[in-house]
Amino acid sequence: MKWYSWLTPHYKELVKLYRTNKAHHALLLNCPVPVGEALLAQALAHWLMCTNRQKERICHQCHNCKMMQAGTHPDWHIIKPIEGKQLLGIESIRLLTDTLFRHAQQDGNKLIWLPQIELLTEAAANALLKTLEEPPLNCFFILSCHNLQQVPATLRSRCLIWTISAPDESYSLQWLKHNLPKQTDEHLISALRIYSGSPIQSLTMLQSDKIKDKYQFIQNIGQALKQKNIVLLLSSLKESKNMDYLFWMITLWSDAIKWGSNTRNRIINVDCQQIVQQLAEDIPALKLHQQYQLLLTTHRQCKQVSGLNTTLILTDVFCRLIVS
Repeated sequence: MKWYSWLTPHYKELVKLYRTNKAHHALLLNCPVPVGEALLAQALAHWLMCTNRQKERICHQCHNCKMMQAGTHPDWHIIKPIEGKQLLGIESIRLLTDTLFRHAQQDGNKLIWLPQIELLTEAAANALLKTLEEPPLNCFFILSCHNLQQVPATLRSRCLIWTISAPDESYSLQWLKHNLPKQTDEHLISALRIYSGSPIQSLTMLQSDKIKDKYQFIQNIGQALKQKNIVLLLSSLKESKNMDYLFWMITLWSDAIKWGSNTRNRIINVDCQQIVQQLAEDIPALKLHQQYQLLLTTHRQCKQVSGLNTTLILTDVFCRLIVS
């Protein structure tokens, strides 16, 4: 099984709680950014299923271990939204509840992994709450969320909340360098800051060359601003990346504001500092803030309203930012 080193301390501490009977039957992994929490959930479940474990180690040899390794254990349940749906409905929770109140097929523990609990509908959350309040014997829930405030307070109160923050930036930088030795430090740091320190998301961005797309797009913005020519931007647009373009512009304008307020050590686009400085020096601070708010509002509207022509919206935004 793939593993991330920053999960090891969390694994050891959580296993210690289970070993000393101080754990809760419902564990909520609060992960503000993706850190590989699914791997941690699987490792904890594997430990709870193993019949010959030694401290935090599993035996890998018992029947339960072999089924967990093969992904075929009948008492290990992974709950996700039905394909094609974004939210997790009450039907999935009802089916789960029916299964849990039956006898464990392997006469041991029953484990439930429910990622992104904030995707539960209100009805599904209420149904899950009833099960958490009166759980079946030897039943353990491992839940996770990326936004704890979106989880109903009633559910939060029934769980042991365990927060896993992104690793320290210097640690993540070394990890990325080990995996991508040919990438520049500037690109690595920029990717980390775009994804709020998540090394996993940063690695995906860097491996897909999206970081180079972002770099080129921001360079085009610099040229377009110099020449007051939006054609440089419009000619490079690809509809599938429109939301990326908007987000990258938000980070760029945010950096320009930071540059003007002498908080340059936290800028995101460290690989494009000349363009950041250009924006900060060429555009008055008040106008920068107004343009930043325009970008935020546009990005929010494009995410919330389906069917919008994002290319036309981007063209309008470019005209208002570049030509005005």
